[in-house]
Amino acid sequence: MSQLVEFPDKKPQHVSYSRLALLASCGYKFGYKYLLGLPDYAGPAAELGGKIHEALDKGYKSGERNSRRIADLAHALVSEKSMHQSALHKGIDEIVPKLSLDKIWRDGMKAETTVMGERNGVKIKCIMDLVIETDDAIIIYDYKTNQKFNHKDHEFQGSLYAAVWKQVFKTEKPIAFVIHMLRTDKLYLIHTWKEEVLWNYFDHIMDMSKPELLRPNQKDCYKWGQPCSFSHKCPFYKGYK
Repeated sequence: MSQLVEFPDKKPQHVSYSRLALLASCGYKFGYKYLLGLPDYAGPAAELGGKIHEALDKGYKSGERNSRRIADLAHALVSEKSMHQSALHKGIDEIVPKLSLDKIWRDGMKAETTVMGERNGVKIKCIMDLVIETDDAIIIYDYKTNQKFNHKDHEFQGSLYAAVWKQVFKTEKPIAFVIHMLRTDKLYLIHTWKEEVLWNYFDHIMDMSKPELLRPNQKDCYKWGQPCSFSHKCPFYKGYK
């Protein structure tokens, strides 16, 4: 029987949706990355998402609206040292040139907006891809390059972003959270939870972050056909020797 790992009792400087999602999916990944500070080697899907997000942000801020030219920006961001060069270039060509950016891009939008909230002394960092405020509402957009649509994760993200925006800017306007699935170039309006439901779920996940309560998830040992970045350390890794 594998022995549980003892992680240091160390509080992260802040949490974010991605950190909370990692904690909810596998406590050991969270522990190795954020409590022990071990490097997390991004797989091709994560690296592809990062390059496309960066290119879209650069394109919007520079006034570029042609998706083919934004694809060129994304290609230029791929490092020659990347282990996934061919996969990245292929992914960019499959996704970016087909995007109908005029679906959502409007003058006056805020791109790559970081908003810091707080809950019970814990700082919450929310990075929003695009935000637009109208006379009647606020709309937060998030790009997704993955193929899988995860209702619970997306609802949690949208609910967290909406609550933090309201907390920081003291607005009474309704807030909509929209996912832009880049592979299909489709927009989805995401249901958001009541704040009581959100904060109960948030508190539950934060309770799971206590070092003595962290647990592995062997179903999450592989992603994108590759073993977890921490497989060489984790005694619960399937196939660990």
